[in-house]
Amino acid sequence: MLALRNLSTLRQSIYNNFPTRRDANMNLLDALSSYGHRCKNPIELSESPYFERAYSSITDGIADGLGAAKWDAIMTSIYRHANEEKQDRVVFITDTTPQPRANAKCVEDRHVTYSPNPAPGNKPITVGHEFSTLSLLPDDHEAQEKHWLVPLDTKRVKSGEKGNEVGMEQISSCIASLSLSEKLVISVADSKYGTENCRKLVAQHKNWVHLFRFNSTRNVYAKADASNKPSGHTKRYGQAMKLNNSATHTEPDETVKQVITTRSGKAYHFEIKIWREQLLRGSKHFKGYEHPVTLIQISAVDDQGKTLYKKPLWVGVVGKRRHEITAIEVYRYYASRYDIEHYFRFGKDKLLFDKYQTPDVAHEEDWWRLTAVAYSQLYMARKHVPVLPKTWERYLPSFQQDKKSITATPSQTQRGFYTVLDTIATPAKPCKPRGNPQGRAKGDIQDKRTRHPVVFQTKKTETPKNKPIKDSDKVVKNSEPK
Repeated sequence: MLALRNLSTLRQSIYNNFPTRRDANMNLLDALSSYGHRCKNPIELSESPYFERAYSSITDGIADGLGAAKWDAIMTSIYRHANEEKQDRVVFITDTTPQPRANAKCVEDRHVTYSPNPAPGNKPITVGHEFSTLSLLPDDHEAQEKHWLVPLDTKRVKSGEKGNEVGMEQISSCIASLSLSEKLVISVADSKYGTENCRKLVAQHKNWVHLFRFNSTRNVYAKADASNKPSGHTKRYGQAMKLNNSATHTEPDETVKQVITTRSGKAYHFEIKIWREQLLRGSKHFKGYEHPVTLIQISAVDDQGKTLYKKPLWVGVVGKRRHEITAIEVYRYYASRYDIEHYFRFGKDKLLFDKYQTPDVAHEEDWWRLTAVAYSQLYMARKHVPVLPKTWERYLPSFQQDKKSITATPSQTQRGFYTVLDTIATPAKPCKPRGNPQGRAKGDIQDKRTRHPVVFQTKKTETPKNKPIKDSDKVVKNSEPK
């Protein structure tokens, strides 16, 4: 019951941070959390028994209420209530996901962004928006086994921005807003988060350690030997180590071997090689030789000799306190990075992340934040819903193993979240009919929305109008003597 009281306190805090249309938005939040898996678009949420208003209140609440919501205060409240263990370290996971808007010609700032495309031969791109999500990895081991995350901040990536830099800026802002300067902050991300600008942000914080995957085509350098100091400029970078060429690999500083059981229940023999004090190239704005990197190679095989990864996994660790993280912890943290992919898929399928088709970019951003808050509600209720499988799920091995578990998966929590709503009271006030509005006056003409072109990153080269026609006669160029 203590966790339910914690959820009630969180819901009251969320309700108080909706300055306008708080009752309608709280109803929308409950309908999304308990009824979103039954809907194909947000308007169907009005059929939920927990949405006490007419369907027009959905648009009214989003347009007139969410724009004034205090999202920073809501994020802080979610962090305080979800971080139950209060440990001395915090682990963040960040990534981006697309919002396709190919046919929305009246939406601003549409640009070409990455989007996975299963069709062979097609480019993995789409026209629309991109959203960066910062999430907290929970301390609860059972929650990690069920791929739970706690989304804290969601921000749209503008056409002139890069998603990896936006994600790192979100972490930097959270360190200040959540007062995490005394804790060890660990961030985990993909290979695109290992650029110079990303490492430059990490170097500005003493307590921030960043884990990112290395592309196998990158080069890492050892420190130059100071004993053989040549005349002139001081040599900073030593021997190059090409990750995809084993002939250039030097002897690791440490090798760790351990048998680790993965989340699927299979035991693998892991071999982790560690190279400390390695260097990456920088620039005159960021001197890479002043910020060493710990390089880790992870490979694993099962009892039959079958490899877990097609290629060895390379992970880089940067930050002033990087030596406080062991090699096994580096692997476990990076293995949890893929939980954010589960979050994106669940959110788009069950919480209608990308289903709100609006011509206003600000409303779209507010909708993404509201759906993230709905997911946080489900996380807080994961241990208080009946774990009831569907008919065809009762005999699955995963459910047979989880019979003793009290933590439900995100889908199971959403299916049983109505039992939690029936137990705890909603802070929203009952709906009161206000009469029928007059609507638009007869003959009223609405202004047409402006059509916005797609923003492309590359600049088109301008061709001169009066370009002279080249002579058709070929000029034979004789060989020139050396």
